[in-house]
Amino acid sequence: MLIVAAATTCHALNPANLDIVGLRLGMAEPQVDALLLRQGIPISRINRSVERCRSSQACDVMITASTKDGTLTISLNKINIEADPTVGRIAYVLRGHAAGEAKIIEASVLERFGQPDQAVPMTWCQNPSANQICSAGQPSLRFVPESLTLILKSGAAEGAAEQSAPAPDS
Repeated sequence: MLIVAAATTCHALNPANLDIVGLRLGMAEPQVDALLLRQGIPISRINRSVERCRSSQACDVMITASTKDGTLTISLNKINIEADPTVGRIAYVLRGHAAGEAKIIEASVLERFGQPDQAVPMTWCQNPSANQICSAGQPSLRFVPESLTLILKSGAAEGAAEQSAPAPDS
């Protein structure tokens, strides 16, 4: 199983510059749709839902897609009514049912991103605090080994999409 993500080279890992299977924070909905199709994910395996609009905020969009290695959940958020929704959170729940596969996936994540800035849950961020905690207000990458879930989110991805997405410990 291969985890596809890319990072820029710098002293501190900046999750805002990462991607998960080509998906990046800040992408527009048409870009997400095009990328999923280029990845070979048929429309029949892509589900879309629009969260109920709140009176003072815009509607959020949730896209779920089955891949050969797991399930992607992409949250697109609108900052205001006039703005188009952009990716604020990507969760990738990987399948690792074979014996030893979970450890291989965890080792692959650590090899790719290095030691996390925050140990529990395993989290990478650009500016960890002095006690190695990644604050909620900045982009972060989190790996939850118990559920084999990789989560990339912007600091603005807190809120309704964060609460409704099916990924633990986010």
